[in-house]
Amino acid sequence: MHSNRQENEQLRQSLIRLSSGLAELAPALPDSERAVCDDVVSALRRSVIPQLAADFPLLVAVTGGGSSGKSTVFNALAGAMVSAPSPRAGYTRRMVAAIHPKVVEDKRKMALLFERFRANARPRKLERPDEPLQSGDPVYAECPSVPERLVLLDTPDFDTGTAEGFTNRDAATEILDVSDVFLYLVTNQTYNNKSASDYIRAILSKIGARQVALLYRCPPAFSDDDVREHMQTTLSHLYPDPGVAAARCIGIWRIDESNEVAAGQTEPEFRPLAGGIPLREALGALDPTVTRAAGMRSAIDDGLRRARGWIAAAESTTRTFAAYRDALRFLTSVTCKQCLEMAPQRDILRLFTEEWEAAQPWVVRHGHYLSRGTAKALGAVRGWLGKKQEEGQVPSFAETFRKTFLDEARALQKAVESPAVRFDFPKDARDMQPLVAALKALSGSGRGSYSLEDLDAKRKAATVARPALSGAEGRDGRPAGERLARMADQAAAVLGDTEAIRPEVRGLVRAIRQEMTNWQRAREWFSASLDTVALSVALTYVASTGDAFTGGTLLSMFGLNDLVAVPALGAFIAAHSTIDKATAERQLEKLFTTWAARKAPAIRAILEEGITGAGIAACDAECKRLDSTLAGLKADLDAARTQSATVFGTPP
Repeated sequence: MHSNRQENEQLRQSLIRLSSGLAELAPALPDSERAVCDDVVSALRRSVIPQLAADFPLLVAVTGGGSSGKSTVFNALAGAMVSAPSPRAGYTRRMVAAIHPKVVEDKRKMALLFERFRANARPRKLERPDEPLQSGDPVYAECPSVPERLVLLDTPDFDTGTAEGFTNRDAATEILDVSDVFLYLVTNQTYNNKSASDYIRAILSKIGARQVALLYRCPPAFSDDDVREHMQTTLSHLYPDPGVAAARCIGIWRIDESNEVAAGQTEPEFRPLAGGIPLREALGALDPTVTRAAGMRSAIDDGLRRARGWIAAAESTTRTFAAYRDALRFLTSVTCKQCLEMAPQRDILRLFTEEWEAAQPWVVRHGHYLSRGTAKALGAVRGWLGKKQEEGQVPSFAETFRKTFLDEARALQKAVESPAVRFDFPKDARDMQPLVAALKALSGSGRGSYSLEDLDAKRKAATVARPALSGAEGRDGRPAGERLARMADQAAAVLGDTEAIRPEVRGLVRAIRQEMTNWQRAREWFSASLDTVALSVALTYVASTGDAFTGGTLLSMFGLNDLVAVPALGAFIAAHSTIDKATAERQLEKLFTTWAARKAPAIRAILEEGITGAGIAACDAECKRLDSTLAGLKADLDAARTQSATVFGTPP
């Protein structure tokens, strides 16, 4: 660790921001990664970041299972009866620290030492050896035998009780999470205990990889080879990677079982295996600067590596929200389009009739040459239509539209409530390309139901899973049927207002008439004098009854392939004015398209307000939140990576 205070502080600030960003990101991660992310954030905040700002002794924790002799070992290394030993499991209930008197005198170091613990409880001086028997704040004893560069910790056991409720596990984890070195005490009964090894391994490797000394309490008859073999088993459980195990294991010491030691009549003897050094010497040789630097470097490198993976996972999560938002928008547009397939044609074409007749030459308009028979026919048809409407044989537009809207709205509501939505769309739809890209990325990610497939040469089918959304219900407290009925009433009221497009109708009529040649105008005058059905009669008849001369039926509003009256009116106008039929139909399509364009925003707003809007807004908000968090995280990650290389001398 070859850095100055300023470089340490820069790295510390980057890690503070990085940990905050990861905490914001955690809820968006898959369940399997969320808890790990929380643990890494905790380790950064409680262990790594504080150590970058201070120089204080190493925390060396004596840990192990119940009745393994932890307090006996702790007292022997502390050089005093600090923590009362007992053969009963779960006896020690709180943290006990053995600290050199010079460290105790330094109030700043004492404060920094214990601020790393989650409870942030300041320790008090131990008054009686039996105090560790009760839960509570940490206690400490001044022990001159403990090296000044170390603080020795006696910890509660982690395995008293059952998997459903270990008595002291939380208290043990609180201490071990921030300890720099473990003295792990195992017995002949626990050295191959997978549950115990898994717990210690999880603590050691939560972020980075810390150092451990293995203490084996075994029968005196065991040879060193037996001890070495058993401890290699334990070590392989703690560090599955042999290279990491070799680098992180300080050494192995055996403690031969003795009745005198068990009775407290003599201290345990820590015997190194062949080639090893005494335990006290090994602990005294630990250099806080070197040990801490190695631990921090390992933790920071591990944290940055995991952060990169979580950023990638969060980007995938962002795509899930964006895909569902785009799917809801598309489904809303499709539903709006299907609702608008049914236009109030009799009202629109009434406007057309009025504007057409108003635009006719004076001679034609005033019927100077209009025969008496035509006038009678006109009156008869209009009277007949009025009678049909009074008898209810011609359904009102509002009634028919309201039923159509309810059917479409119910289908949309059902889609929104489903775990996944499925729909098809044109392959060449440019506005769907972001959704297509997101589905391609998600389809193989295992994050839910996402698929994209070709239906034919022109259309694709998409399946989009519904992500977990909070506040996306968008309900007003009313029953679903009542809410949809209210929406249908609103939509019918919006579509019933056709007077607003009279200017467009007038422009359409002018455009049609401008395309008429002199010969066509002459024929119009001539046809007006014939004893045939007038243009206004035919328009009114077709618009009011839907009895298209060509037998057309109602289909796509935006396709306009066979809207009622469009082909009929095209043929009629062509017959009565000699305007080209295709031209007439094209102009009439503009009329219906104009009407639909005017009404679509209002219908879409009704659908969003009642069904899809809350989900769209929730997805949008989550995408913006994640994008902002990820942008900051990436910047802090890059900064921390570069600064870590400067502080620890590792490649960036």
